[in-house]
Amino acid sequence: RAFIDYFDITPAAYRKLLRPIPLYTRRNINHQHIGIGVDSIMDEKFMNDVKVAFVKKPERKMLVWYSEGATDYHELCDAEGAEEIWGILESMKGTLGGPIAAWLNENGKSRYVWGVEMPMDYMGQIPEGLECVVAKECDYVKFCHPPYAEELHESVTEAVWNVSEIWSPKDNGWELIDSDNPVYEDDRIEEGYMVLKPVRKM
Repeated sequence: RAFIDYFDITPAAYRKLLRPIPLYTRRNINHQHIGIGVDSIMDEKFMNDVKVAFVKKPERKMLVWYSEGATDYHELCDAEGAEEIWGILESMKGTLGGPIAAWLNENGKSRYVWGVEMPMDYMGQIPEGLECVVAKECDYVKFCHPPYAEELHESVTEAVWNVSEIWSPKDNGWELIDSDNPVYEDDRIEEGYMVLKPVRKM
């Protein structure tokens, strides 16, 4: 009865229809990426733990949400409706890996978004507040720090971003194409914190 009162759907119907519902599960937002600057502390230990790998993403649909003026995860968490949207994203089935956070580049402007990626043949419901965009097939270079203690979050994220900035695509036979494809960040318990940047072979 509590489930019906809260989500306006029976548990049995939800299991059958897999309709997105606002679970209100929220990630920790007490940390904010500092970025690279004159005062950044280059912690060699954390940077040495960052691994570089390559992955390919297929052409896909992205169901995304953003808030005007929010440029990173911390700011988007503070936007109106953020908790409900993240819960809806986590409840969606058939995604290509669960909720994502990314910067979309459109006509020279960048938008920071949350969303989910779906196969191109996805024809299901698009929850209210989300929009659908198509992302091209693309290679990505992934910078990933393995799982870490929560109190190390700031050091880990800074190390990952530092390594991603120091790594030279051209020196490794690639070129960065972030003007056409999303840049991702993710933080998964089983894999760690990562940044993915789109590249193509030179």
